[in-house]
Order: sequence, then C-alpha cells, then structure tokens
Amino acid sequence: SILCAGLYPNIAATEEGMTAVPCGSIQKSSFSSSAKDQLQWYDGEREVYIHPSSINANARGFQFPFLVFLEK
Repeated sequence: SILCAGLYPNIAATEEGMTAVPCGSIQKSSFSSSAKDQLQWYDGEREVYIHPSSINANARGFQFPFLVFLEK
C-alpha cells in the first residue's frame, strides 16, 4: 500500500483490452502498431497516452486494468 500511495497520481486505468492470461503468455498476434487499436487509459482526470517507444505502446491486451507511469 505504501508503494501504491507513493505512485497514486501516476496510475492509469482502462476498461478495455483485458485478458485472462498472464502478460508473458500474450501471443505476438496480440500486438499491433495501428493507432485505432490502442487502448484508452485515464488517470482519473484526463486521457493518458503511452509513448510510441514504450514496450507497452503496441500491446492490445493486459492482464490487469492498471498501468503505472513515470511522467505526465
């Protein structure tokens, strides 16, 4: 809970693209570079965008609905 409290302002959530498999078992076909396939992430006040060079930029499915980010 201390970690979450320290990072709280930098947590984004989504209601789309949830998978029931662990992140390590997501197949390569689950990744796409198309902008229309990108998930919408929100930090509670506004939409959050994943940087194109991020390892998560092309992911279409996540095991959990939360994403911790460093910069706003």
